Amino acid sequence: MLNFDFLLQNNGPSPLHLNRIQISLYDAGGRLAWQRELDENGHPSGMSTIDERDLKPASSIAIFNPFYEFGSELPLNRMVYRFFFNAPGYETPLDYQYAEAAVLPQDYTDKTDLILPIQQRSIIFDGHDFYAHHRRQSPANPAVKKLGMEGNPVRYAYDFCTVNSDGLMYKRDNPYNKGNLYGYGAVVIAPGAGIVLAAVNDTPENDYRGKAVVYAPIPGEPIDRELGGNYVVLDHGNGESSYFAHMRPGSLRVKTGDHS
Repeated sequence: MLNFDFLLQNNGPSPLHLNRIQISLYDAGGRLAWQRELDENGHPSGMSTIDERDLKPASSIAIFNPFYEFGSELPLNRMVYRFFFNAPGYETPLDYQYAEAAVLPQDYTDKTDLILPIQQRSIIFDGHDFYAHHRRQSPANPAVKKLGMEGNPVRYAYDFCTVNSDGLMYKRDNPYNKGNLYGYGAVVIAPGAGIVLAAVNDTPENDYRGKAVVYAPIPGEPIDRELGGNYVVLDHGNGESSYFAHMRPGSLRVKTGDHS
């Protein structure tokens, strides 16, 4: 699976419409080995999976890579993505311009031996795949820009949800009472050895008023707390770290500088 997406910027004076995406794979000898396109043929077309396709001048859109998984028989030595544009409301399909990006993918091998941080029966409510909301954080979104993020730091996140033997997340039928969650107060353990780089333990948690979410005021510098609430960052060394978010206030048993 490939773990990158695209941010397209229109630096010109005219609006553009993205109507086609092409990918070409080249082998170690530089020969074209495979090619595929996503275009606006069909009703709805494959391009309808791209949420925003119109680029105003001096604006940007995020493209979540539609070509993200390949068979083992295909060479991934060099990949070339082409994004084809027409003017909005175009009539001549061949009257286009394109932008090109070359990618040289690299395999990544984990350096840290990890165990699961939740030892109780759990499901992954949302994880790291093409359709997960963790993956779909657009750097072109004004709310994301407000947080000062140029990339997507939660791309590899997993939501652990403790469940009973029937796969239910709640002890009773009322999901608007946090105490009914099997995962509320579940123990989180370090998945591997490391040093605590950061720990926040005093962010108040949100609540329900009837069926409406009541957002707690966030003290101090809110950006990191808006993302993680109460959290721990654990440095495993070798450029790898773990980040644990959305924990109960006052529940942390570690502080910055502790060793796991």
